Amino acid sequence: LRQQLEVASSGDRQTLLIAFIRSQLAKLLGIEPEEIEPQMSFSDLGMDSLMAVELRNSLQTSLDCSTPASVAFDYPTLETLADYLATTLQKIE
Repeated sequence: LRQQLEVASSGDRQTLLIAFIRSQLAKLLGIEPEEIEPQMSFSDLGMDSLMAVELRNSLQTSLDCSTPASVAFDYPTLETLADYLATTLQKIE
């Protein structure tokens, strides 16, 4: 995923990040990815603190970057989290 993001345009990068985060959230929450709208709050989807840690760990592993423990609470929607990660990864490159 990280390699795909590095060569993608900014618009494609956002699309890739949203699709990836959506799939990770769906696995954690036990729902279909299509049920997750970009502006839906993670807490409204049923995410708890343990799931937030699991999401963070998955993001760090897949993207090979460090994220704060509170990332899912600081950026509590698919859209805001993808924006944050895109900015963070851009700074690393």
